[in-house]
Amino acid sequence: MKQTILVSGLALALVLPQTASANNHSSDAIGAMMGAIIGSALSQGMLAAPQQNFTGSSAPSRSSAPSRSPAEIAEVREMQEALNYFNFPAGTPDGVIGRGTRSAIAQYQSFIGYPATGELLAHERMFLVTSFNRAASEPPARIQQALANPIGLRSLLREYSQPEEPAVVDAGKNATQPTVVSSTVIVATANSPEMQELQDEVDDLSDQVALLQAVVDHQRNSVASVDPEGAEARIEAVMALMETYSARLEEVETFSNEQYSTPIRPQNQNLGATARRLSEIFPKVPFYIAGTEEIGEMWVEPEVTDQGYLVFGFNFIDPMAEYDQIRETISFTANEVEIVSASLTKVDEWTDVAQENGVRRNFERLVNCIPDGACENLQEGVSSSAVVFQIYEDGSTAAKIQRNRGLFVSSYNFSVESGLMLSAYLDYMREVGMREFTTGTMTEDDLDSLFE
Repeated sequence: MKQTILVSGLALALVLPQTASANNHSSDAIGAMMGAIIGSALSQGMLAAPQQNFTGSSAPSRSSAPSRSPAEIAEVREMQEALNYFNFPAGTPDGVIGRGTRSAIAQYQSFIGYPATGELLAHERMFLVTSFNRAASEPPARIQQALANPIGLRSLLREYSQPEEPAVVDAGKNATQPTVVSSTVIVATANSPEMQELQDEVDDLSDQVALLQAVVDHQRNSVASVDPEGAEARIEAVMALMETYSARLEEVETFSNEQYSTPIRPQNQNLGATARRLSEIFPKVPFYIAGTEEIGEMWVEPEVTDQGYLVFGFNFIDPMAEYDQIRETISFTANEVEIVSASLTKVDEWTDVAQENGVRRNFERLVNCIPDGACENLQEGVSSSAVVFQIYEDGSTAAKIQRNRGLFVSSYNFSVESGLMLSAYLDYMREVGMREFTTGTMTEDDLDSLFE
């Protein structure tokens, strides 16, 4: 099953810092964020390695040059041609999805009423291409009429998105002819490529919704008794995201029922998966680079080193890059992941303090440093990682994960809501990773003791 990457599947508002004028825990605000996202994980480790401190070591980027088939390139070109036709400028149809194409996709999605992610879901692409092919068969007079419309050829998209009135059938003369309910209905078998693509999309979304629910349940059942206020804030952030993904899942199911003769339902809501697989399912968390227009997404990958230690690689990704998308990886031990999680929740607490006191000035405060004390005075040859709380002049706040490689500093900023969601997921995956790592390192005697 292919994995649909939803850039951060999170909203643009989740990428940007939180404003003081908005309630930090407003699910409405978070829901609104989800509509403007551009584009789509971790595991919890356990058993600390024999007191080896990785100090958030930075791993070199791994090249991920994709190999695309001619069919895939042709598919992208057709999509670009369709976008250009309906006046969503995607540039030259070259089969490469770059920034211009993603901008055009977001414009198309916004026009139709889909979340403007810049990443086409299967049913969104199908409607675009089907409409493009249908417009090509329209008589010239119909095209001239559309061009005279204030919104031009986009008026055809709006027309095609509306179901047609049922045709009036004379039962005496045409008793065997079916009534046409919508001219956009596509008859497809369950095994057709179109149906399979929609099925994959439904499966991906249902997996993400189920995993988000598991994260919420973990906060309620395992964390709330220890940190009730922090758990409440994290649950609220994850629930807002889950509602958005549930709405998208319902949208795809509705589309398939309207367009195809075969309904589509989730087929693989089974989270009995490895920690590595769960890290791929969880929606990517958006970040931004302060002082620039660069944004990206992050996911956390659990892995066991050659020395046998469980670590979590925080992968910072540039989804717009055509080849090497991972711009940096910071590795943390299980104990360090726990520190990062607690630090992100502390940013939320300090945000409330800043808003209650009306703080509107540039301010930074270190929340935690890994290893402790290594972030105050940077030195060549010494590496460290930090979580930093930030306030801007407009009163907005953000969390920052900072990597210090000697005197060179790289920073990745997150909205407070993104930080809470990431914190909740770290808590959940830390437990999952610990359980998996423990089982994988058990001796025969350890296993025997389980079955006394």
